Amino acid sequence: MRSYKFIFFLLISGVGTLYAQPHEEKDSLRFSYLPRYTIKVSPLHVFNFYPSIQVAYEHHLKNNFTLQTDAGYVFSIDNLDRRFKNKRGAKLKLELRYYLTDLIRPKGAHYFSLEPYANIINFDRIIQQTECFDLECTQLYTRWYEYVVKYREQGFSLKYGINRYRGRVTYDMNLGLTLRNVEYKKPAIARGLNQPDTWAWFEIPNERKRTTIGPAAGFRFGYRLVK
Repeated sequence: MRSYKFIFFLLISGVGTLYAQPHEEKDSLRFSYLPRYTIKVSPLHVFNFYPSIQVAYEHHLKNNFTLQTDAGYVFSIDNLDRRFKNKRGAKLKLELRYYLTDLIRPKGAHYFSLEPYANIINFDRIIQQTECFDLECTQLYTRWYEYVVKYREQGFSLKYGINRYRGRVTYDMNLGLTLRNVEYKKPAIARGLNQPDTWAWFEIPNERKRTTIGPAAGFRFGYRLVK
């Protein structure tokens, strides 16, 4: 009786092994479709309020996972607005991606990702104010201020995306939500008589220190160094 049980166990084990091998081979083939060494650019960042040249690199870690690093150089397109002159700084991102096994194809793949990021940006501000010369404010004068504003933003995004391939060229699109912590560091200057009262929620950009949740969207096209 024990010999029959042993033979039955061997048969079950053999069937399980035969069943697992094709699936493992199929998954290995699917994983080979994922981007291994891909360089990308994000053209839409040029049109951001703080425009930047963004370059990303996606590297295949293991099985379903890839890691994408993204660095951006912030620059000024023009200096016409005296409140936001000489924009400069960096935008940094690190994105861990998990590609869905059943949605990995030779021409593309779907993924979920977690992306912590930081924006480190400075710009110059020049403002003109009308102020009181005396306590009774019977005499007015105009005063100019010039100072540096430090814009700092940290947070992370949860995204769902699609990475499409056409030969070595890739098209990477995603949507999601971002938790943002925003702070503008600047000198404390009293409001001038010529400055209208405004609600900060309608100022663009809103320079109040805050933590908010907002939409996230991205588009990059790239080139696979290894196909």
